[in-house]
Amino acid sequence: MKTNKIVAVLVAFITPLLLLASAERTVAAAGAKGVDADLAVPRDWLEKAKTEGKLVLYSTDTPQQQAEILKRFTQRYPFVKVDYLKAPTEVRYQKVLLTARQGIPVADIVTGINGGGLKNYLDAQALAELSDLPAWRTYSEDFKHGAMSIGFRKRYYGLAYNTNLVSKQDLPRTWGDLLEPKWNGQVAFNSIASSVWLNPLWHSLGPERAARLMDGFARNKAQFRTEGADASVKLLAAGEYKFAIPVSEYNAYEVAKVGGPVDWLAVDPLPVVLGNIQILRKAAHPFAAKLYVNWILSEEGQEVYAKVTGANPVHPDLQAKSFNFPDLAQRVKGKKQVVLRTDMEMGWGADHAGVKLWQKVALGGF
Repeated sequence: MKTNKIVAVLVAFITPLLLLASAERTVAAAGAKGVDADLAVPRDWLEKAKTEGKLVLYSTDTPQQQAEILKRFTQRYPFVKVDYLKAPTEVRYQKVLLTARQGIPVADIVTGINGGGLKNYLDAQALAELSDLPAWRTYSEDFKHGAMSIGFRKRYYGLAYNTNLVSKQDLPRTWGDLLEPKWNGQVAFNSIASSVWLNPLWHSLGPERAARLMDGFARNKAQFRTEGADASVKLLAAGEYKFAIPVSEYNAYEVAKVGGPVDWLAVDPLPVVLGNIQILRKAAHPFAAKLYVNWILSEEGQEVYAKVTGANPVHPDLQAKSFNFPDLAQRVKGKKQVVLRTDMEMGWGADHAGVKLWQKVALGGF
């Protein structure tokens, strides 16, 4: 009888240890798979997130897109309810920051904050550190700004061309190829070109080469227009000009899908623009927020997000795949990709030599 009691006590003591060991083996096995390695979050995060029960996300995706994304997120974390708002620029840049300064941020997570807007958040000490996320270590420093912001989606900004007006054998390989006399007056820069195109090229080519390139475009009578990226591609399809710069593969594909005579080309060097994600330092639901941000950075979350939104994943294990734009991985392969880092955005102000050069050229200073 006494022996039975001893056995019972030992079983009661050992069983939890065996379960714990089994769980640890499962985590290790998941880590070996790659997909789940980024998702091996600390157990206490899960428990604390269960207690919080929800999170508030302000982003730029449509409600329909986020509904699809959150189906997968809640399959993995069914105990977290997500309140989502497609927040306009003034809300993301101003309202969230104002409430964060007051110590009661209206959101736990905010995306789409870049350049000077992100600097305002950092100056206000409004953001939480992300470096403890398991997925954080997957990414290179080009995708991070300090420990409080990280890119989770990207666009490639090459050029779009009118397929009725430009033959494939005449397509440029580098930006300098567009300076040939036959393209005189046929290249149009849109309103985002200074920040999205010249900024990364300035840092990649160097100030002297970038200045010579801009001088060449001016002398070749390039058009410097006020339309945004979407409108510039529609005008391209209408035959207003032969090339539009800069255009993301997404912008071009949206017009091509409905029959527009437009295609997209990756040109060397190729600007890459990130969309960042942040957690508020005084978030009401910090551990639920950690789970979401870590998940969206994981291979699983990245693949879901890419398929639903059309944005390109930043996860290194997904770079050989084309999720939306046909053959995108092949089109960008071998190109020198220049990531527009947050510090580059922050430094691109009115006093920067590159900005002054752009203003001079765009206003006809040459």
